[in-house]
Amino acid sequence: MKDWFIGIIDIGLIILSLLVMFLGFKKGFMNKALGIVGVIFIIIFAIMFAGQFADWLTSIKMPPSEAIYNHFFGKVQERFGLISDADGSIGVIQTALGVPYFIAGIIYFMLGKPEFTASSLATDIATKVTHLAMTIIAFFIIVIGVLLVIGILKLIAKAARQNVLIRVVDGILGIVLYLALFAAFVCVVLMVFRFIYEKNPDIQTTNAFMGWIYDDLHLGDDKFRITKAIYNNNVIYNFIHIFF
Repeated sequence: MKDWFIGIIDIGLIILSLLVMFLGFKKGFMNKALGIVGVIFIIIFAIMFAGQFADWLTSIKMPPSEAIYNHFFGKVQERFGLISDADGSIGVIQTALGVPYFIAGIIYFMLGKPEFTASSLATDIATKVTHLAMTIIAFFIIVIGVLLVIGILKLIAKAARQNVLIRVVDGILGIVLYLALFAAFVCVVLMVFRFIYEKNPDIQTTNAFMGWIYDDLHLGDDKFRITKAIYNNNVIYNFIHIFF
């Protein structure tokens, strides 16, 4: 098949493309698009708004924020119960680390002479731990909320597909979307192979598998291959190559 107008990888690519088109038409555009949008929304909301959402949940004393705060505040207060605010930062460091006062003083100066008391330290630790815990809770609330919304929209989309015209249009758009995603995947895979060949110009002679790919795509001559055309005109590779 080496001298044919099409290679084994090309045949595999065509078969997979037909399968993707079938799945695209069957699954439809709305179902897949909603899934992609859901993932994007989860990532964006989790990164940008989980912290703010956690602060709001804490401000309205959403359980278990108060319980977490009181627990850690009490634990720290218990640890530094014998220290008065008049003992200052060095006294707190001395008690926390169990070191002599002069060593605590050295550590205090090495830390840049921060000003805190046992009470302020307990408040700070309890606040930060509560914020972290509520941020994790907020993240899962956001994820569950977005998934519920996406689930409802998918049910609406499924109901809408009962209409023949909508189902056909949605199926055609689904083919386009699935092919676009498949093309992006193929480009990423071929980009990896291209980087490997560029970093190791002689790898096709030392690695049997890489050598087979090199020969099947006819990378060493001008013969046409479908996959070779994608390999040489890889949009993702060209975009990354601009910056790196």
